[in-house]
Amino acid sequence: MNAPRRSRFGATVVAVALLAGAALVGIDAAPAAAKVAKCPLGALAQAKKPVEITFWHSMPAANEETLKRLTDQFNSSQSAV
Repeated sequence: MNAPRRSRFGATVVAVALLAGAALVGIDAAPAAAKVAKCPLGALAQAKKPVEITFWHSMPAANEETLKRLTDQFNSSQSAV
């Protein structure tokens, strides 16, 4: 008796997933290139130095230590940002 109930549940899950996917495609159909803002390449040259960037993240300790190490490497390699 449980087999028909399981297959009905599975069919319902598949149907909901397909409908959700179709809705998302319809909502967000613009090409990715149209959404990307162009980076003004001359902005850094005109900006007051150093440019400060605030970066928020929620990484676990090991990933945070790696991020800090990479940030320190970047910061020591230049003085503009």
